[in-house]
Amino acid sequence: MTSEPGRSVADCAMKCEPPHMQYCSAFAFVPESKLCLLTEAQNADFASVAPSGLVYRKSIDSDKKLVVIDG
Repeated sequence: MTSEPGRSVADCAMKCEPPHMQYCSAFAFVPESKLCLLTEAQNADFASVAPSGLVYRKSIDSDKKLVVIDG
């Protein structure tokens, strides 16, 4: 898991795409600290570092849709 400064969920979504991060499976935005948490792990658990944030995971289908999962 890596963290980068971020301004919003949309900003974090952009950081979870190439060329910023080659293999990003999920991300969370932590508004209190203005951080994007990014990970390659498909079943990452952000609960300990982003208890109040939503977790966004990329779906496996060909449309590359994001699936929102409550933190």
